[in-house]
Amino acid sequence: MVSTRRLGSVSLCSALLLAACSAFQGRRVTNLAPFAENTMALVSSLRLTFPRPAHIRGYLANNEDVREARAEANQLRQLMRGVIVYSMQVASIDNSDLDQSAKAHELARFLDEGLRPAIRSQDVPLSMTEAQLDSVLDRVRTQDKYLGALREANAIVTLVVETADEVVSATEAHIVAATATVAAAIESDFAPQRANAEGLRTLEARTLRTYVLLSRARLADSAALRELHDTEPTLGLGEHVAPEELTRLERETSAQLETIRQLREQVQPEVELYANRVQELDEMAARALASARETRASFILWGRAHRNMAAGIALPPEIDVTHILKGAAEKLPGM
Repeated sequence: MVSTRRLGSVSLCSALLLAACSAFQGRRVTNLAPFAENTMALVSSLRLTFPRPAHIRGYLANNEDVREARAEANQLRQLMRGVIVYSMQVASIDNSDLDQSAKAHELARFLDEGLRPAIRSQDVPLSMTEAQLDSVLDRVRTQDKYLGALREANAIVTLVVETADEVVSATEAHIVAATATVAAAIESDFAPQRANAEGLRTLEARTLRTYVLLSRARLADSAALRELHDTEPTLGLGEHVAPEELTRLERETSAQLETIRQLREQVQPEVELYANRVQELDEMAARALASARETRASFILWGRAHRNMAAGIALPPEIDVTHILKGAAEKLPGM
C-alpha cells in the first residue's frame, strides 16, 4: 500500500518519452545525448502547477485525503528527479572515455548509489529488495557492451514506471475522495443561505405574477381577475372589485417586489461566495486529475523510450513535446 503522498505540482518528463516512441529511425546509435536532452526539454516546457486556492483553502487545510495526495506528489517528484538525473547520467557515461565494459560498471555503480538508499528508506515505495537489486546490478555490470547494460537496466526502469503508476492511482483516489468531502462541507455550510436565496427567488416569481395579474385586472381583464380569485385568496378580493382597490393592491405588490429585491441583494454576496467555492473546487479537481493522467503517461512513455534506446533505436534530438504528449495521452488506456 502506498503511504502518505502528494499532488501539488508535478513536473513531467515527456519529451524523452515521446522521443523514443513515435519518431525513431531504425538504426544503431552510439550517441545517447538526445535521451537526456529531451528530458530537460520536457522539464522546461511542461510545468503543471497546482495553484493555491483563493476560496476553499480552509476546507483543504485539515483534509486527510488532501494531505495524502500532497505527500504522493512528493513521491512522484522524487521519482521524476531520479528519472532526470538517471537520463543525464546515461548520456554522460556514454560520452566518457571509458571502454564499453567500464561503462557498464559505471552504470551499475550509479544505480547502486541511487537506488539502495531509496529501497532502505522507502521514501518512495519501490517494491524491490536489496537482494533483487544486487541481482539486477550483477547483470548490468557483467555486460561487455554499454547498450547491453542499459537493456539489463530495463528491469529497474520498469519498476520505476510501475511504482509511479501505483502512486498516481492512489493520488487519483485521494483527489476524488477529497473533492467529495469538500463539496459536502461547502453544501452544509451554505445550506441556510441557499435555502433563503431560493425562497426569495420563489417569492419574487409569485409576487411578480400577482403584480402582472393585478395590472391586467385593473385594465378590465376579467380572466386575470378570475385567476386572482383562484390563486391569491389572501388578497380578499370580492366578486366585484373597484378599480381603485386594484390600483392600491398593485402599488402594494410593487412595494413588496422592491423589498424582495433588496433582500436578494443582501444575500447575493453569500450566494456568490458559495458559487465561487464550488467552481474553484471543480476546477482544481479537474486540473489535479489531468495532471495525474499526464504524469502517468509521462512515466509510461519514458519507460518505452528507455527500452527503445537500449535496443539502439535512434533518438531524434528535437521533439515537439507538447503536441506529441497530448496525442499520446489521448491514446493511452484509461486516459
